[in-house]
Amino acid sequence: METDVKKIKKNVVLLLEEYGELKRRKEVGIELDENESSLVSSVKKHLVVLTKDEYNVLLLSYIDNEEELFDYTVRHKLQLSERTYYRLKDRGLMKLYEILPSSLFDVI
Repeated sequence: METDVKKIKKNVVLLLEEYGELKRRKEVGIELDENESSLVSSVKKHLVVLTKDEYNVLLLSYIDNEEELFDYTVRHKLQLSERTYYRLKDRGLMKLYEILPSSLFDVI
């Protein structure tokens, strides 16, 4: 079961990183194809179910992490304890896995 949870989190992380990359491409004016646009709109729509703290952790860790910040840097930026940071991160990833359509995970 431990491995399944790790695989699940890894898939969600890959999806969030892909979403972040597509979002940046769209912001600079690069046109996205239909599948990419669909992925961006679907992930964006589902991110609203996260709490503010869960969203901020995932945003800085995966979506807007162009500088590839380490966890401890993100944690300090958000002024969270280590335990709280990892709880929020894990809870946010699992929430997204549960609510995102499984078809999105085939794209990555």
